[in-house]
Amino acid sequence: MRHSSTVINPAAYSGGTFRVQPPNYTAYYMRAMMHQQAKQQALSQYYDKLQNNINPAGVRSQDLDGWNQKADAWQQFGIEHRDALVNPRLDGGRAMNQFQAMHRDLLSDTQKSKQAAGKELALQKIYSNPNAASRATKQDLNLAHSISSSIYDPQHYKADGVTPYDLTDFSFNAPPYDINKQRAVSSIITRGLKPDRTYGRAGGVDPQTRLTVVPFQEKHSNQNLQTISERMGQVYDSDKSVQGHYDNEILDPQRFDQLNQAYKSVYPNDDIGDDPRKHAQAEAIMDNSQVRNSSELRSVSRPPVGRGLTKAQQDQQLMLGLTNQMSAAMKAGNLDEVKRLGGTWFSGNGKSQYQDIDYGPTNAGGPKGMDLPENIKNGFIVKHIDKQWVPDDPANPAVGSYKDVLNTTVLDPNDPQLQAKIANLHQTFMGSTPSLEKGIINQTLNPPATPNANPAPADIDKKLKQYMPQ
Repeated sequence: MRHSSTVINPAAYSGGTFRVQPPNYTAYYMRAMMHQQAKQQALSQYYDKLQNNINPAGVRSQDLDGWNQKADAWQQFGIEHRDALVNPRLDGGRAMNQFQAMHRDLLSDTQKSKQAAGKELALQKIYSNPNAASRATKQDLNLAHSISSSIYDPQHYKADGVTPYDLTDFSFNAPPYDINKQRAVSSIITRGLKPDRTYGRAGGVDPQTRLTVVPFQEKHSNQNLQTISERMGQVYDSDKSVQGHYDNEILDPQRFDQLNQAYKSVYPNDDIGDDPRKHAQAEAIMDNSQVRNSSELRSVSRPPVGRGLTKAQQDQQLMLGLTNQMSAAMKAGNLDEVKRLGGTWFSGNGKSQYQDIDYGPTNAGGPKGMDLPENIKNGFIVKHIDKQWVPDDPANPAVGSYKDVLNTTVLDPNDPQLQAKIANLHQTFMGSTPSLEKGIINQTLNPPATPNANPAPADIDKKLKQYMPQ
């Protein structure tokens, strides 16, 4: 992380595509510096007068009022129960037990005040160092305020109302936010989240192995990035190392703009401002927004092609073999075979770009069909990317651009037109040919004529006469 101790002219970072936002950065920088100064002044002013708040017995002045009130109540109890204290037999020793308990409570409070004073003196020694004071976080200031409050004030204690805050709760005891710590945090905030994968056009096929190289890109979806951001916020709230790092980071203009744009990609109506928690979230978003380019080897099914066939005949033969094989595999529920056959479509150059095939429950009843169990059936889900018009603003569909959009086509294994639909997808992915469009494929794939459901009855009398002995 880069830090800046002087105001940098944002205009120096205006080259390339970087968009300078001087008002936003200037406001952020001024508030950040004011917070740093106010923090150090608060620590300095408080600890400068600390010695005067502790009496020779080691008790703090802020605890005396509460202690004196309890001491007065103890004395008043002794006066009101003098006879029972002199002769415990009068009440079976109840007053004596209570009187002694109140006294022990006063001694305990005296010890609590001395312990709090000792903590404050230790903090004074630590934060008298300007470097240590500059690294104090907002949470550290809240903790210091809690310790400095009276032992009779509820905010002196943790959520259980009994345990006071200690020096171990401060960020200066936390390990540094180094590379190992950053890797651990990254593992936490991305756990279980898989980036979306988009396949490109397949490369050449090795004639020996019949494997083709299929390039792809991986990138986390916006929903994943929001989950990552929320998890990072939770880590910030609970981890002192993370708080110490981001609370004291002063961003330069370029870094500020980069983080702000990353944050707005997930939360378009918000800015990071001078909130260190949002800075941590923005950095997590930016680190996980990168696009990863890679490739994988796929098995491509290519039916043998005889010599001397024209290109159209080869295309037809390929489609007929693949269509019939895939139809049979789908009807048998063989997803592995369907995926293997679908690998051929990676090498296509049609108007749609094949991605993958999955098998699972599909909605057969329209938008509300999943509400009814009878409308849910298992089917094959073909994923593909199409060029579609995407409006910049849904309210104004006329303004936009053509973009790659991930769509799905559902195939029902029991659909009577399954083969025809597979053939249609084949041409969409691989490119169509005039001969196929003229109906050759339909002639080949059309099932034989269905037998008449009500055949004409045989002429029984004629049969009897034919075979009856004369």
